[in-house]
Parts: sequence; structure tokens; C-alpha cells
Amino acid sequence: MLPLCRWFLRAPRVWSRELTVCGGRALGQRGPGRPYSQKQRSFWVALRRWLRGPPVPPFPRPCLVGEPVLRARAAPVPTAEVTGPEVQRLVAALVRTMRRLGALGLSAPQLGVSLQVMVLEVTQEILEAEAPAARQARDMVTVPLRIFINPRLRVIDSTTAVWPEACHSVPGYAACVPRYRAVEVTGGW
Repeated sequence: MLPLCRWFLRAPRVWSRELTVCGGRALGQRGPGRPYSQKQRSFWVALRRWLRGPPVPPFPRPCLVGEPVLRARAAPVPTAEVTGPEVQRLVAALVRTMRRLGALGLSAPQLGVSLQVMVLEVTQEILEAEAPAARQARDMVTVPLRIFINPRLRVIDSTTAVWPEACHSVPGYAACVPRYRAVEVTGGW
């Protein structure tokens, strides 16, 4: 019998190198057999997740469509907590995730936090990825990093324009969305 601490240092016997293979597939599996290293890695990933416990918001990836946090009304951030460490960590996570994904903007509910916080940035690289005709038609310009806490939107020009948009919470899809030509967003920080 192995002591408990030694058991955690090796993969279970089921995933040994002597796994019986028949026709390129491991017996008892429905798909193609996975190499030993992948099976061992998945064991360690599962063990690490079990030891850490469930993830806590803000998540490192955007929540997908259907999550209740995306449908719920976000709560305003109390004025006293705007400069607090929790809001600072949330803003840092939003900026880090937005830049990693190459997104134009991201909101706190997309990372699982139901607060009225949003970040926005349009870099030169994002503009260069668009066709020059599309940039000109949409009046796209670079926008430095903006952080909005408890944002308020005021319509300046009520005429609408319809352009294709995508969202990281609905991966793989884009839709033509009507938007006002000019708005003013307050609540910056």
C-alpha cells in the first residue's frame, strides 16, 4: 500500500504505458487512443483543478451566451469602492483579457462580475486590420485606453448606421447591429 503523499506523485495504473491497443485505438475508448503523456497531463490538470477549487470571478475567459450573469442587470459600483483593491483587480483583469483577445472593449459581466465597469481601446493594429474603405465609412479612429465605471450613454446624433459586429461571449458569430452615429459616454475614470 502506498502512502497518500506518494500516490499523488504518479498517474494511476490505468494510464500506464502498457495500455492494450487494438487497431490504433485503446480498448474501452470510443475515439482514437491518446498518447500516454496526454493522459498523464489530463490527470495532473484535473488534480490541480480539484485542489484549487472552482474558479472565482473575474474569469480569465469571457462568459459565453446563456450565462445568467450576462442576462442580469449589472449593479453600480459604490463611489467609495471605485479606488478600492477589488475594483482595481477587476479593471486590470478586464484590460489584460481585452488585450489578449484583441477585442475593442470588454465589460465586467463578460468576466462573470455583475458590476457596471467597462474598458475600451482601439489601437493602431486593430485599425490596420480593417480595410481602408471600412475605416473611412465607419469613421474609425484610434482611442486610447478608457475605463468607464457606472457609464451613462447620451445620444448626440440619432441617425443610425448598421455595421457587422462580433462579441467574444458569442464566439464564431457576427451580426449587423444598428448603432447611433454619435454618442457621449460618461463615467470615465
